[in-house]
Amino acid sequence: MNCNEIRECVDSAIDLLYKTQQDLFDLDVNEVTINSYLAEYLRGYFPEHKVDIEYNREHVPRLSVHGTKKTITPNGEEQNIKLDIIVHKRNHNTSNSNLLVIECKKQWNTDTDERNKDLQILGGMTMAPEDAKEIGYNGPVFAYKIGLFIDYGRTRQETVVKRIKNGTNEFYR
Repeated sequence: MNCNEIRECVDSAIDLLYKTQQDLFDLDVNEVTINSYLAEYLRGYFPEHKVDIEYNREHVPRLSVHGTKKTITPNGEEQNIKLDIIVHKRNHNTSNSNLLVIECKKQWNTDTDERNKDLQILGGMTMAPEDAKEIGYNGPVFAYKIGLFIDYGRTRQETVVKRIKNGTNEFYR
């Protein structure tokens, strides 16, 4: 599955989320609740992969102490992470097993530091191994095919999605 096909699946899942769960946005529920429904809809598009929310474990001992997932940010810093939504094959770390990583925020959450941290994490999770070596990082590289930052609006039309690959992002709605 290429990046455009992945993006189309995510767009369809977001459409379904707003069509069936609009009241979650009207009620201003917690972001994790919204993400759980999005993950449920994504499962139908990625039957050969696992779709996990709030994921912080990679059970391969060499990755880090106590199995906590760590990534490198594009500026070379290593940090522990807990990912909002990932589409992957558990206990594997290859480009075919690590498909999609998503970080989400509601637009009315205006904490710039949190948003920037999420974008840095997505950049690190999608970084290619050769790029990590170029900045002198020798830790685990997850090389997800695509990262998405979903900026939930109160309606589908207000929702903005940024695509992240190797630390760069592009806007699409």
